[in-house]
Amino acid sequence: MVLQALRNDGAIPAADLDSDRLTTAYRTLRREIIGHGREMNSVDGVLETFRRVGIPVNPDHVGPIVHSLFTNLTAGSAPVEGVAELVWQLRDAGFAIGIISNAVHHDFLLESLTRHSLLAAFDVVVSSASSGFYKSDSQIYRDTLRHLGSDPDVSVHIGDSFRWDHLACKSIGMASVWFNESGERVDIDGPLPDLEIRRFAGSADSIQRLTRQGAGPS
Repeated sequence: MVLQALRNDGAIPAADLDSDRLTTAYRTLRREIIGHGREMNSVDGVLETFRRVGIPVNPDHVGPIVHSLFTNLTAGSAPVEGVAELVWQLRDAGFAIGIISNAVHHDFLLESLTRHSLLAAFDVVVSSASSGFYKSDSQIYRDTLRHLGSDPDVSVHIGDSFRWDHLACKSIGMASVWFNESGERVDIDGPLPDLEIRRFAGSADSIQRLTRQGAGPS
């Protein structure tokens, strides 16, 4: 999409390029980032992808295009059922709340939260793009807790990825809530989630209890 937009703007020649080359280059880049844990934001990732396939592009052209493409996605975004109510229940109960997201475009996260009247519920919003760390590096969790003024042993992380949410947060001593909406079964290689839920509605009390007692699978 960036390639087509650049061509439409006359920013690069209209010569044919197999888009599969760009896709392959980008996927290779993402695998590398996941491996070493140092994130690259959306614009830098696009620029690096074009560099790898030998297409010179002007960063001043790419930035606005990437932002526009992400902004267009906000209209189709929607909170998972029950999550807004849960967030406000925890907020009203006095919890400090933050977001940790493997999002390569930080503004998209902020714009989506604003669209759904959720931004004010969070004390901090940390993306891999804003922090420079993918969740394969636990530093993103440590930095977010530092921003919240909290410690791992009194903090709970809620996420839908067994690997990047549950196992990653447990690696630094946080309690883990695995949102397993589909009932996915995984080969357990590591600690069990402290709580596994398939829906957010009605989960607030169980989540709050994890901050007041020792972690134990339930």
